[in-house]
Amino acid sequence: MPRDIPTFPQGLQAAGYETAFVGKWHMGGASDDPRPGFDHWVSFRGQGPYTNPTLNINGTRSETPGYTTDLLTDHAVEFIRRDHDRPFLLYLSHKAVHAPFTPAERHAGAYVDTRYPRPASMADIDANYTGKPAWVRAQRNSWHGVDGMYDGRTDFNGFVREYAEALLAVDDSVGRVVEALRDEGLLESNAARLHLGQRLPVRRARPDRQTNDVRGIDPRAAHRALSGSVRGWSASGSPTSCTTFRPIRTR
Repeated sequence: MPRDIPTFPQGLQAAGYETAFVGKWHMGGASDDPRPGFDHWVSFRGQGPYTNPTLNINGTRSETPGYTTDLLTDHAVEFIRRDHDRPFLLYLSHKAVHAPFTPAERHAGAYVDTRYPRPASMADIDANYTGKPAWVRAQRNSWHGVDGMYDGRTDFNGFVREYAEALLAVDDSVGRVVEALRDEGLLESNAARLHLGQRLPVRRARPDRQTNDVRGIDPRAAHRALSGSVRGWSASGSPTSCTTFRPIRTR
């Protein structure tokens, strides 16, 4: 992404916001250097690993042991808990859940006995190709195709199971961020948007209406963990990242 393209964080900086980016940028080739528009930066090169990443923290690289989803959440929560004298933007961009998936050790095997029904749209029948471009049929045996997933290294059920198990750590992450905002008295005055790419078919699931907590929601059907709504939060199934914001109360 060319550095001369204006971005909304730059606009927020100009309006007096403190801005932070934590996670996967993946729009700068092999570079993990801090990008314009952010006062605080935590990222890594390219797609990044699921474990033991080399994090670029405000221009200094550090080999960091641990599970990447948890590490990024640690940095996000630390930023939230700082003393802020102005409104802030925190953009938390997880590496998860991008294939090939590596669940956290605590979640590996959580759905080993689960079978996932194939959607009707996966059937190799003419009706599923009517009115669609030729590549829809041609890609079935490709790297991203339903019959040739990752050169045959996995099948549909294994793919969805590992996806869901890796998503559990993201579910934990959202819960920790909500908890930090609540603890700091910022939950009611803060607006956020949850986005999850790498989509699969979704059924809606709502968080606890009494506590607004999203932890513990079963994410087996793709991003059920982020479907529904939390007060002040919204979920996106769009393949394009997006964020909503409004001024927040500072301490």
